[in-house]
Amino acid sequence: MSGTKIERLAQALVAALGPDAVRRDQALARHTALRIGGPADLLAVADTAGALQQAVTLACEHGVPFRVLGAGSNILVSDAGVRGFVVLNRAKGITFESAGEDAPGGALTVSAESGAPVCLTGSGRARVGSHHPGDCRRCSCRQRGRVGR
Repeated sequence: MSGTKIERLAQALVAALGPDAVRRDQALARHTALRIGGPADLLAVADTAGALQQAVTLACEHGVPFRVLGAGSNILVSDAGVRGFVVLNRAKGITFESAGEDAPGGALTVSAESGAPVCLTGSGRARVGSHHPGDCRRCSCRQRGRVGR
């Protein structure tokens, strides 16, 4: 991996996402459930779907290979690390909107960003008055009741 490509991408990411979102040579063990994994050449944290899109677009424009890492529970990362760019998907936004006055039983439309645990959409439905309680009682993600916090 060319250091020049990585450097240019790092500069573009800092400009787009801010300096706190971009890190060099950070161990991925900090971001996996098993706490294993060597460093990524470059890592960025995407807190929104827009930031995730920007990060991936910039990687493609700079010709740097990338991987998107979610919660880190279904991955093993080598102690040698990852060459290229890793984006941590922390886009967890969830919105609830009325499906309209004609919707049966006050139905809601739930929109969730790609990093949101599925069980949160269920707990949120319960909180806003839907008759569906969701699956958080059986969820192991430890995110129960944290919608919108």
